[in-house]
Amino acid sequence: MKMKQTENGYNYSEIVYANGEIYKIGLKIPSGDYTKSDNVSTKQEDGCISTYHTSDSKFLDPVYPFYAVKEYPDGRKYLKYYYPSRDICKVIFGENTANGKDLSKYNLSKDVDIWVGIGLYQQEQSSYDIVFSISHNEQLRKISEYYNLKYPLPDGMSIETDDWYSPDFKYLTRWSYNPDAKYNNSFKLGSIKFKNDKPFLLKMYQTELS
Repeated sequence: MKMKQTENGYNYSEIVYANGEIYKIGLKIPSGDYTKSDNVSTKQEDGCISTYHTSDSKFLDPVYPFYAVKEYPDGRKYLKYYYPSRDICKVIFGENTANGKDLSKYNLSKDVDIWVGIGLYQQEQSSYDIVFSISHNEQLRKISEYYNLKYPLPDGMSIETDDWYSPDFKYLTRWSYNPDAKYNNSFKLGSIKFKNDKPFLLKMYQTELS
C-alpha cells in the first residue's frame, strides 16, 4: 500500500511496528514547522517526539552523519547517534575498508541478510538499537524467536512487498566505489532495541516509496 497524507496534509515518512501494532509514526514536515528538521516521529505509547538531523559533528560517522533528538513530555531529552556497520561499509568501499562500526561484539542473529548499523544513546551506553536488513517474513519470525521477542507486525502483514523500502539508506548511492552493490535499493529495515545490553524490542520499519 502507498501511505496517505495525514489530516493536516503532511506526508507519512515512516510507520514503525512492534509487538504486533503501530509503535511510532513518522511525518515529513516542512523545515521550520517543527525545529529545523523535516523528519519528525512520535512514539505512540509515551509521546516521545524524535527529530532527525544531519551534521558534521565529531560524534558522527562521516559516511552517515545522522542523529536524533528524543524529547519526552516530562522534559527529558536524549541524543541518539547513528553509525553504519563495517558490513555495510564493505558493500560501499570493498572488503578491505576500515570504515564503519564493528558489531561483532554484539548478540547478532544469523538470520539477518546484513547488519546495517547501530544507534547509540549519548546518555545511556547500555541502551542501543542495532539495525538490520532482511528479505522475507520467515527471517523476521526466526529473529523474533532467536531474541525471544514478540513478532513486530500485525496479523496478516507481510514485508514481501515493494512498499517495504527505506530511502533512509540511499546514502549508498552517493558513493561511486561500488555503484552496483545489491543493497543499494533493497533495504527492508528492522532493528533490535537493547536495554541494559539485553534485547528488549523488535521493530520493523515501513517506509514511503516516493
